[in-house]
Amino acid sequence: MQDSILRLADKAGIVSFDVFDTLLYRPFLRGDDQLLYLELAHHADGWLKARKQAEKDILAEGITESPCLEAIYERLPQKWQFMYEEERRFERAILRPNPEMAEVFRHLKAAGKRLIAVSDMYLKKEVIADFLKNCGFEGFEDIFVSCDWGKTKRSGALYTAVAAKLGLAGDKILHIGDNRRTDVDAARKAGWQALHYPNAGETFLKGHRFAKDYWRLRNKEDPDESSLRSYQLGTLVLMEKNGFLPTLDIYGKFFCGGIAFLLQAYAAFIRDKLTQTGLEKAVFVARDGYLLQKFFNALYNRDKQIQTVYIYAPRLLIKIINLDFSTLAEKKRREEICSILQYYIDKEPEIAALFGTLPCTPENFDDVRLIFENNKPLFEKYAAEYRRLYQEYLEAAGLYGSEALCIDTSAAHFTAQRFLSDFFKRLDGCYIYCEDAPLDFFRMSNKPLTCHLLLEMFISSPEHPVAAVVKDNGQFVPVYKNVGEEDFKAKMIASFVPVINKFITEYCCDAINPSVWNGVKFMDIYKYVICHLSYRDIKKLSKIKSCGSVAHNPGDYVNVWNSLHEVKIRRLTIGNFTLYKRVKIDGKKIHSFFTDG
Repeated sequence: MQDSILRLADKAGIVSFDVFDTLLYRPFLRGDDQLLYLELAHHADGWLKARKQAEKDILAEGITESPCLEAIYERLPQKWQFMYEEERRFERAILRPNPEMAEVFRHLKAAGKRLIAVSDMYLKKEVIADFLKNCGFEGFEDIFVSCDWGKTKRSGALYTAVAAKLGLAGDKILHIGDNRRTDVDAARKAGWQALHYPNAGETFLKGHRFAKDYWRLRNKEDPDESSLRSYQLGTLVLMEKNGFLPTLDIYGKFFCGGIAFLLQAYAAFIRDKLTQTGLEKAVFVARDGYLLQKFFNALYNRDKQIQTVYIYAPRLLIKIINLDFSTLAEKKRREEICSILQYYIDKEPEIAALFGTLPCTPENFDDVRLIFENNKPLFEKYAAEYRRLYQEYLEAAGLYGSEALCIDTSAAHFTAQRFLSDFFKRLDGCYIYCEDAPLDFFRMSNKPLTCHLLLEMFISSPEHPVAAVVKDNGQFVPVYKNVGEEDFKAKMIASFVPVINKFITEYCCDAINPSVWNGVKFMDIYKYVICHLSYRDIKKLSKIKSCGSVAHNPGDYVNVWNSLHEVKIRRLTIGNFTLYKRVKIDGKKIHSFFTDG
């Protein structure tokens, strides 16, 4: 596209650019959604409707084809006047340059080409000029805005007026814009040359079928949801235009296209939970809380009213301190129990002497168990010391004896909350629950990932698992487990985190007050990310659940991924396979699914 523009531009006397959706992008899929966003953000119910009506009234009078913002606000009640500055400020803050057009502009400017901008807009020339300059587009010969002239591109009158002002025949001017009707058809009708520059949002939806469904199936009667979807997809459009999304592998796209929205919904759930409980501290437990804390702070805690703390609560350390060996006789637990006892052996010479040369392994478990039971008071003494040290760690973090919400993000059968509760005055819990169903499509080395591991990998810290927290020169530092080269999970997490960090930064940077959103509707995420998954994966992802249970009772969990039978998709092609969904005929269910090679 860039080469075509430059080729045509070389032959033109003047090159004219449309401004919005051509030179400048907003992180919204649809043009008016930033205004809807503003209404929601400022709780200005009725403002947008009144603003649109004022604009219609002016147009009905036939005085101008394009009223300016000042004229619109003259018709609005006093209670809405503060929104005048908010509109201009917000518009300037969210606009981003189109990188492809920025390169074209620089090339033409360096070649000495005459450049102008022509826009149908309610903001005046000096405001548009400031927006363009702020995004790196400086050096136009002139900027023509419809509200200054009272004429629009849509009617063609603005094109005629601009050509007369420049003293140049229209066929010597090349206009470039994204709207086929106003930037191409109307320009050519006025005698100008015109080049259609495909709209980025429309192109994105054409190339991402399930993104298109995600947008098409929005609840048009719910402005909150519509604005959210527009912002989500508009942000992805910007990231794609900046070359970010195409560089991602399937895991990165799965995160940015779906899991990020899941985390936003979970972050909103945490916000609501804090409001309901009145708690002012949120404890994000390592490692699952690492990226979630970033997401929560960026979206819902910009004013820092909630104190968020990222802490270590190693499972091994928890069991070491509690000496919970009630299941000693269970063979499946023997390896875990031996690892706990080995921790004492490695750390305490007095206990190492008890075992001598006896390996602390499941094969010698009966002898190992006997040593433990005969010397339990000694183990309890060291357990008490480790407990005291951990209490000091929480005191240093300002948490001991306080009230907080514990976020242990992807708990399967265990949560740190039970252990941590002993150190807090009050500790409520907040989780996402995952059953360990294997996913065929996602693999770690030669093994399929499970639902639990997949979600955990996308939200974890890149550091290795922590075995304990110790005091070193007055500072508390983690002791990492020795994971070895075979730990593909640790490697994959380390590779994801930079990508996800960048996504979170890009995704959150334009949000002025996302707290107006009540979270993402999970069924819509489900439909949006389904394009990356096989049928078996889709079915198994229904095992992902969400809960806010203090008791950490699986019976309290609420399923947030609806069943596949709710998805209104008849055919889905993945690789060499096509999945067909059978429909109900006369109330009878005709089979379910089958695959066709």
